[in-house]
Amino acid sequence: IIFMDSYQAPNERSTLLRPADMAVSEEAPVDPFTLKHRFSCYDCLKIAFNCIWLFPLRLLFIVLPSAVMGSCLCMLSILCLSYNEEDPQPLTGWRKFVLQKVATKVSRLFMFGFGFHWIPVIGTPAASSEAPIMVVGPHSSMLDIFVIGCRSIPTALSRAENKSVPFFGRIFTQAFNVIYVSRDEMASRQQAATEINRRLNSGLDWPHLLIFPEGTTTNRKALLQFKHGAFSPGLPVQPVVIRYRNRMNTMVWPDHGDSVTSLSTNHQMRRSRTLTCLLKTSGILYQDPVVFLHQMLLLKT
Repeated sequence: IIFMDSYQAPNERSTLLRPADMAVSEEAPVDPFTLKHRFSCYDCLKIAFNCIWLFPLRLLFIVLPSAVMGSCLCMLSILCLSYNEEDPQPLTGWRKFVLQKVATKVSRLFMFGFGFHWIPVIGTPAASSEAPIMVVGPHSSMLDIFVIGCRSIPTALSRAENKSVPFFGRIFTQAFNVIYVSRDEMASRQQAATEINRRLNSGLDWPHLLIFPEGTTTNRKALLQFKHGAFSPGLPVQPVVIRYRNRMNTMVWPDHGDSVTSLSTNHQMRRSRTLTCLLKTSGILYQDPVVFLHQMLLLKT
C-alpha cells in the first residue's frame, strides 16, 4: 500500500496519500484509474498457449461448477425464508452454517480455479461483535470479494446497479443481506447510512459488514482517501489489506484501461501468492478516514 499526499483525482472527489518520508517532487501525480499493460513476445505466446488449454479446463471443471454450487448454497440458505426488504434479519441456525462454513469452501475452490493455490493470512480478525465493520483496501477487482469470502461470508455495501443483475441480484440480496447505495444520489447515501446504523445497533448476530471505503476500483498504484461511510457510526473497524503479488499486474480491473486484457491474462499457470493482512484494531474508534489511514500506516510499519 502506498500512502500519497493530497491530490485531486480526475472525476473523483478523493485524495491520494504518499508515504510521509517521501520527498515532494514536481512530477506528474499518479493516475490511480488507468492501466496499460506492456507484454513481451514471450508473455504473448504464453497467454495464447494457456488460452487454448489451461483457461478452458479451469473454466469448465472448476470455476463454473464452483459458481453453480455457490449459487445453489445461497438459494438453499434462503429456502422458504420470508424476506422483508425494509427490515432484513441475519441468517441463523443451519442457514448460517450453510453460508458461513460451506460457502467459504466453495469460494476457496472458485479462487483455486483462478490459479490462487495458496492464500496466506497474516493476523487474526476480530469477531463481528468486537469490530462489526470490515474495511478492505485497496479495491481493484471483483475477485477481492471472493478473497475475503475464502475466510468468512460478510454482508456488504454495494453499488445499486448490482441489484438489477438477472437472477444473481435477487439471490445475493437475500442471502447476504446486501445494502445497496447509489453514489450519485444523496437520498440513497443517507438511506444506506441509516440502514448501516440500524444493523450495527440492533444487537442481532450480524456478520461483518464489508465496505470498500475508496468507493471504486483502482490500479493499485495509489490508495484513494477513504469515504466517511465506514467511520460515521463511530464503532471499531477491522482493516484488511489485500496484496496480489503477481509479476504482471493482471488482477486489476480499473475504470479505464485494459480491463479486457486483465481478464484475458487471468489464466496463468499459477498465481503469485495473495496476501491478506488482518490488523486487529478492536477498541479503537475511527471517525476520520485520514486519521485511520495514518493509523494503518503506523500499524504496518
